[in-house]
Amino acid sequence: MKLLSYLIIFDFILVFMAGCTKNSNENNLSSIKTPKLIKSERAGCFVNHNRDDTLDPIGRDTIYYSVVNDTLFLNVTMVDNCAAQFTDSVTINNDSVNIWITYRCGPVANCLCHFDFNYYFTNYGDEVQFVVYENSTCMPEYTVWGTLTYP
Repeated sequence: MKLLSYLIIFDFILVFMAGCTKNSNENNLSSIKTPKLIKSERAGCFVNHNRDDTLDPIGRDTIYYSVVNDTLFLNVTMVDNCAAQFTDSVTINNDSVNIWITYRCGPVANCLCHFDFNYYFTNYGDEVQFVVYENSTCMPEYTVWGTLTYP
């Protein structure tokens, strides 16, 4: 009879521990959120092609984020030739956002412009890793242009 009592108590402890383990795993999985891209837009030379012959390209390329209400805003600004033609795409995997920017080789102008890529995200978690890759159609592969982690 004692053996049966011990087995029942042992089974109860195993069931209780399994329940606790399951809950802690669920909590860890629920803390990872996948950001959702709700919109992207281009500004700067994409829109009005304002040239600025005085721009110094060193230190002008930027990447930053801001948060307004429940939206995480990411800006990528590249200073490049006014005649530059860019395309971009976004891939999201768990809490990592990869931005792929491609420059099409072509004609050049005698001026520099700010090219702004703006991205708006919702459903982001406690941390989001942004990696911006760049490539030109003249080059064989992408390279890391910049990284940023929120917060």
